[in-house]
Amino acid sequence: MAWEEVLHQIGFGKWQIVVITFFSVAMFGQGIMSMSQTFVLYTPDFRCRVPSCDPEGDATFDGQDFTDFAIPFWNKDDLSVDQVQQKRCERFPRVADNGTTCLEDDFYHDVAQTEDSSPSEICQAHVFDQEQFWNSFIMEYDLAPCASLDNQWPFDPIISKASFLGMSYMFGQLIGSLLGGLAGDYLGRLVCFEIGLILTVIFNACVPLANGFWVYFVLRLLSSVATKACYICSYTLLVEISGSQIGLVGILIMLPGPIGQIFLSALAYAVQDWKAIHYWNSAFFVLAIPAYFWVPESPRWLLSKGRVERTKKTFLRGARMNGKILKEEDLYTLAHTADKVENLGCLSLFGTFTLVKHTLIIYWTWIVCSMVFYGLSLNAVNLAGNIYLNFGLSAFMEIPSYIASVLFVDRLGRKTLLSISLLLAGISCTCAGFIDVPWLITTLTLLGKFGSSAAFAIVYLYTAELYPTAMRNSAIGTSSMMARFGSLCAPILANLTPLSLPMSIMGLAAIVGGLLVFLLPETLGQNMPESLCDVERLQHGAKPWYQWISRGDLEKMNQAKTESA
Repeated sequence: MAWEEVLHQIGFGKWQIVVITFFSVAMFGQGIMSMSQTFVLYTPDFRCRVPSCDPEGDATFDGQDFTDFAIPFWNKDDLSVDQVQQKRCERFPRVADNGTTCLEDDFYHDVAQTEDSSPSEICQAHVFDQEQFWNSFIMEYDLAPCASLDNQWPFDPIISKASFLGMSYMFGQLIGSLLGGLAGDYLGRLVCFEIGLILTVIFNACVPLANGFWVYFVLRLLSSVATKACYICSYTLLVEISGSQIGLVGILIMLPGPIGQIFLSALAYAVQDWKAIHYWNSAFFVLAIPAYFWVPESPRWLLSKGRVERTKKTFLRGARMNGKILKEEDLYTLAHTADKVENLGCLSLFGTFTLVKHTLIIYWTWIVCSMVFYGLSLNAVNLAGNIYLNFGLSAFMEIPSYIASVLFVDRLGRKTLLSISLLLAGISCTCAGFIDVPWLITTLTLLGKFGSSAAFAIVYLYTAELYPTAMRNSAIGTSSMMARFGSLCAPILANLTPLSLPMSIMGLAAIVGGLLVFLLPETLGQNMPESLCDVERLQHGAKPWYQWISRGDLEKMNQAKTESA
């Protein structure tokens, strides 16, 4: 008896729903964590703190008379964003720096204030605009993006300190992708999930205790490593017990992520403090810890480790929870006839010309999906209007994109829907970068987020169906690693100005990815490949990219697949 037959007999019911419930809580927390840096590292407008003019404590950003004569170009409206921002890192020097008065005559300044006006000096302290957010890590530790500070940041102007801190999460995701796969194979999916969950709670709760730049970076990186390992193991376990509902469950389990991000928008508006956001985030991860007592270990992993009796008990418990009857004789046959599949490793992904083509295109697709998805999410607060509303709308667009993916992935096919999604994201981003109408920029950005979210959901499934069993794990694992390189670019892109620059980069990359996908075969209606010969067969048995598959045709396809398996 095959695995699929056992899972078919068990069916889909309470057993899987319990697992989905606990994992959804963890995915909700991860949704908050993945985008919390949007507010935690929020960099509002700022200016120099002017001694003897600004009070020692909290100072007001705007509405001060002295800013006109103490800060260069304060009222200039015809300068670029870069010029204004850099001039706000400076102030005019005082005639006598031992005075306590704050009068126009106390400062050297050029009334004309041309670009070559009288020398200004770099200030070491800044005042931030707290109108939209009260206290971010950037504001608390005064990490204004000024390239000319005395303590020169070596990566300026390409990577600001705020962008580098944002990359700590992406670095952690890269490391966690490696460690999570190894830990899940060695310790088990459930144990890996629980360890990752507990470490996430500990490290994430310690982040608010960070008293400096590098302490924050390390703690944020460690919490990211833990949560990525937690995600990989939970996703793998869920897929391995979902049976025929793998496509539906694999996409819908992503829904708690954007719901968590919408909650993050409301939470940030309510608490207005970066430390409170981390504490709340940790609390949601705590709610998922009892999963250890309710969620089963993956039967596939148990049997691969020779734990036959526990495998039987797991299947029997699942059947009992779903109200099904499973014969122990069938489980005995499964346990003693299951074939062991040896992973061929990463180099096998480049073994033939066809595999090289598939792998390079899939890698680029994962990089683009991750870069555009995170880039648009982090850039939402830079759009005109309310930062909470913009971010919430950006997160909300993921929900209809996942629903649309479920509805159309078995009708249009994986390849066609993935290509359309990438082209939609690419065209929307490119257009948004070259218009100057705020509401239209926001609309196009949301369309881009819709497309990138749909593409991200589909590419997981598509990658698994393109490669034979012996190299499928390597394909998904290395593709996820490549995606982290795209996400590492996201914090940098989010801080680039003018807006046309990051939008053009993301848009063109997505368009290229959408066109390259057309070179891949369609996998809808075809058996998952088991050998290199099956990979070659995919191209010849694929449906035309423009063909619509009706429900009746799909049922016939599934029946044919079962008969030929």
